Amino acid sequence: MSASQRAPAKNNRGWIILLPLAALLIGGAIFYFSRTRSSDGISEAKSGAPETEKQIYAAYAGSASCRECHEEDYDAWARSHHALAERLPDAKLENPAFVPASTLHHGTQQTFFRKTGEQFEIIAPGPKSAQETFPVERIIGESPLRQMLVPFPGGRWQATEAAYDPRSNQWFDVFGAEDRKPGEWGHWTGRGMNWNSMCATCHNTRLRKGYDATNDVYHTAMAERGVGCESCHGPMRAHNDWQHAHKNSREKDPTIQKMSRDQMFDNCAACHSRRTEITGDPRPGESFF
Repeated sequence: MSASQRAPAKNNRGWIILLPLAALLIGGAIFYFSRTRSSDGISEAKSGAPETEKQIYAAYAGSASCRECHEEDYDAWARSHHALAERLPDAKLENPAFVPASTLHHGTQQTFFRKTGEQFEIIAPGPKSAQETFPVERIIGESPLRQMLVPFPGGRWQATEAAYDPRSNQWFDVFGAEDRKPGEWGHWTGRGMNWNSMCATCHNTRLRKGYDATNDVYHTAMAERGVGCESCHGPMRAHNDWQHAHKNSREKDPTIQKMSRDQMFDNCAACHSRRTEITGDPRPGESFF
């Protein structure tokens, strides 16, 4: 074999060495920026130890606190899909779905819907038996579908595969013709339909999953149920306090930190895309990437 024929092999070896090195450098850069960037642009290294849950939520005032000064905006938000992203059951909204009792046949299974007293219930294939009765404690989504949330052991909440369409007043299976069975990852009782890991972040304000890997349990917490004003604007208690202390003042509110165009994109893209969270505590203003 001539020297000219051997040359490409030498170049290939060089690429084999350089590609993993480049991947390592890029990965390191992504990890560095994901660790150091925060909602106010201050790195954890500079700001000290990470905030405790109590400190984090103390900075949030709740959407209702915005109404005093921003009544028109608040009223528009209160009717929005963001405000209704997750909520407690409401008789006015849920009665059409549960009264009278009805049945959905899907695959080889069937799910029943009823109201017992003031409690909305679903009777469906569960992890223990062919048919179990589950209380509906929360609702996620508004239109075109609402899914029911059922409490499970270990701090878990599960989203039902049976969903309700308020436009047509009909129940349907979100998996269509699939026939997912109890014990499967993707069945509504499995980890694939676990609210804590799959749904909760985008349906609530500043949610922390609180997963305890050692005991395989969740201690999930949130600043506010639903996608509140502070999901986009960040914590606003300091803003409220300053405004109350400086009524009719012409001074510039030092608590307001406007987000850049990229930060606003990052804030929306985190939920309005096919994605998964990289951390257990995504914050307003952090990079989507």
